[in-house]
Amino acid sequence: MKRYLLIGCIYFIAIASVGAQNLVFKANAFLNMLETAQRAKALYPFDTTERYRFHYVPQD
Repeated sequence: MKRYLLIGCIYFIAIASVGAQNLVFKANAFLNMLETAQRAKALYPFDTTERYRFHYVPQD
């Protein structure tokens, strides 16, 4: 039983890793398509408080 659980965990980690790499690739491709002004609007520095304002429902 533990063996199957271990195999399942390894499989899940491998699949999640591939999905994360794919997401990063697509995000970078999107950012590379933008012009300088558009890119400035799309990116925020990591150390700002803006990153804490993410919500699934509209704000303001």
